[in-house]
Amino acid sequence: MLEFVGEVMSRGVVVVASETSALEVARLMRDEGVADVLIEADGLLWGIASEHDMTVRLLAAGLDPASTPVALVADSIVHTVAPEQEIHDVLQLMRAHGLWRLPVTDHGDIVGIVTLGDLALHDSRRLQPSPQAAEAPT
Repeated sequence: MLEFVGEVMSRGVVVVASETSALEVARLMRDEGVADVLIEADGLLWGIASEHDMTVRLLAAGLDPASTPVALVADSIVHTVAPEQEIHDVLQLMRAHGLWRLPVTDHGDIVGIVTLGDLALHDSRRLQPSPQAAEAPT
């Protein structure tokens, strides 16, 4: 049975401009309850900033969150996936490149994000016995 990214991705994606301050991004992450934000530059997907980036690359480096643009501490995007890509293939891509999250784009438009957590939750639900199986006589 084929399963696709569009079935498990998160659609509530926060997107900010590359010059947005790290402090503003941290507040957005808190207020929106997200662990990462996508970054646009000149109208194009440029990168992604995670909680890890905000703590390790920003605070541990002693940078001022109020004056540091988020693009300075974020990863630039190298990989994206499409909603119709098979989950198995996306897992292989994530494993091969050590990725925890991938933006999902459809013809260049940002439509979501898929994380290892999304995939693990999907996998655990898939492995749950069906209600009919639980009612089967022994």
